[in-house]
Amino acid sequence: MGRPPLILELRDDWFTPTVNLSKRRLGKLRIYRTADNSAAGATRSVSVVSFNERGRQRISDMICGDGTPFIDMHHGMLSAVGGEELSGRVIDIASLCQSDGPRSHYERIFAFCTCFGALAETFSLSGPEGAFTTEVVLPAFEATIARFGARPAVTELLPHGSATDPHWESYPASILPLALKAAGRR
Repeated sequence: MGRPPLILELRDDWFTPTVNLSKRRLGKLRIYRTADNSAAGATRSVSVVSFNERGRQRISDMICGDGTPFIDMHHGMLSAVGGEELSGRVIDIASLCQSDGPRSHYERIFAFCTCFGALAETFSLSGPEGAFTTEVVLPAFEATIARFGARPAVTELLPHGSATDPHWESYPASILPLALKAAGRR
């Protein structure tokens, strides 16, 4: 579309590591061991939060092992990996999501993507996220089509069939010092 990407975040969302594997990987970072970031299986994990203490907590309230706010740590890592230009493209969509629950939240996002932009996201129909996709996301998608008479512009974020490939949620080796600091292990 010739436009720079926006990275959408919902700071007041719940940290649900047992239901949403992507959120789990935000707290337990997978980092390549080698500088070329290409060796299959050559990663290590660094937990930047204590999963025993996370229970039901909003992402905006989370603190890393070194006392850094969880969101600030991720913004710092985004700057380190994607540069300031990319980190400056992060917006909190809380005002868009003030609604009557998750389905209404997705209806608003899909309405935005029907009229103004495109959404790059991967929705799973199986595993821990399957029920959420079936019960919330798909009905919101259908309601948006009924409302506007057009489909929202949604494309898969990851190549088809690769959502479980660890490459897509792994960080480059250069991030290791930042991750260890955030974990409080420096």
